[in-house]
Amino acid sequence: MVVTEAVRDSRFGRRKVRKGQTIVLDPDDGLIAVDPDVTKAVLAGIAALEPGFELVTLYYGDGADLAETEALARRVGELVDGAEVEVVHGGQPYYRYLIAAE
Repeated sequence: MVVTEAVRDSRFGRRKVRKGQTIVLDPDDGLIAVDPDVTKAVLAGIAALEPGFELVTLYYGDGADLAETEALARRVGELVDGAEVEVVHGGQPYYRYLIAAE
């Protein structure tokens, strides 16, 4: 999943997205979550994943820092009972987070 910020108002199917909102995109499913709050958007994206994964990796890049990402990782850990959650500095431009679930 890719987590970034909408750069303009738009529509994804029936969903409206406002400039500045956090959007969570999946390469196969497209837009899976949108929210003004980064944490809420990420948690909604994680909740939309097929169950059965054992590891979630949060790669943080532009717009995120270690402390914020560690706090988010704790919230993700509460949501995905039994899965390990790790934080890695990805340093990617444009994307606040890249999230992998294995």
